[in-house]
Amino acid sequence: MKTIPLQRKMAVSRPKPEYISAIRVSHRAERKRGQVGLSPRYLLRCGCCDRSLEIYYDPDEIEINGVNGSVENWREILLHFLV
Repeated sequence: MKTIPLQRKMAVSRPKPEYISAIRVSHRAERKRGQVGLSPRYLLRCGCCDRSLEIYYDPDEIEINGVNGSVENWREILLHFLV
């Protein structure tokens, strides 16, 4: 699986050659906080505004902005956009 490069700096806009802003990606690994475990997640943020998308995942299912589904269901839905 290809890894996603993480942007650690909080730059508001990083223009590309086509003059569009890049998506900022951050990752939080799975960890324990007291009795509760925090799921691993990717946080995708817009490069030009404050909008964001949270993706929580585990081996069996994925939650995207509060919508749960199996990995197979998300693959079936999103694969059409990546072809």
